Amino acid sequence: PSDDVDWAVKYLRLPTWSNGYKKCDSEGSEVSCYEIVRAAKEIERWSKKVKNQNTLGQVYVQISDEPFPDRLSMLYHGIQIAISTNRNLVTDISKFSPLSLPDSVQNTKKDEGGSTLPTNYLFGCSDVSERNLNIKFYNASWPQVLYTHSVIAPYMRENFGYHAAYFLGNYLFGQLDQPESKCFIPDEIDDIVEGWRFPNDNDMLQPRYYSGYLSRCGVQPSTSELITNEPDEGQKSVYKSVSEILTNDQNSLVCSMRRMTSSKRIIQTFGSRLGFWATALQGSKGGFFNSIDRI
Repeated sequence: PSDDVDWAVKYLRLPTWSNGYKKCDSEGSEVSCYEIVRAAKEIERWSKKVKNQNTLGQVYVQISDEPFPDRLSMLYHGIQIAISTNRNLVTDISKFSPLSLPDSVQNTKKDEGGSTLPTNYLFGCSDVSERNLNIKFYNASWPQVLYTHSVIAPYMRENFGYHAAYFLGNYLFGQLDQPESKCFIPDEIDDIVEGWRFPNDNDMLQPRYYSGYLSRCGVQPSTSELITNEPDEGQKSVYKSVSEILTNDQNSLVCSMRRMTSSKRIIQTFGSRLGFWATALQGSKGGFFNSIDRI
């Protein structure tokens, strides 16, 4: 029923304000209306258990000085574990400012302890059983690593398909209202190209040189915006507009993420977690630029 869909879209905080948003009953949608309602009901089921204290133990996501986009991935991993194993999700909410996290995420200012999960190559096969009710982890990993986990992956596929980052990501990090103008791309811009410069990595093509390769993917710089953490005066004559990402400013990072999500199509830099999350939250087909292989 349409009322169920409307409720689910609002509950999940899906970005209906985005120029790239596709309604679930449209031909271009990556997810069906059934999948949206199923995802929302499953998250609501878990959140009610949290509220009514019907969970078993907790997952503590310990944030320290990780880059902000990696913190998003860490909390995403945390809710994947929590919802699939019926645990509370606990973290220091202030580390995610200015994002407004849902009430189901519990706040703490101290080390909650618990059995520590590895976040290296063993993360995908870590022990999340009831052997240790309270578990914790720190450090970042590849955003979609838990889709390889023997316990968590089947649950994710059953309840969220392959779109857990879209459903859970917007539930955690989304917003219902259209962002302010500086965090929203103008209608006349077709695509937004994320030019993410990885510091101290000279093997990767610098964002100033991306424009020479974009036409092969049907992207015209003259009708596109470059959003980058390495702005250059010369880029302003190539692109319709250029926006700067301030990597040490969480407000700027969230604003840049929203600006990318608001576009008709996102071309992210391969390996950029900010670009990954902007694309995941939009939930529409995008693309990526491989700055190592120039493709």
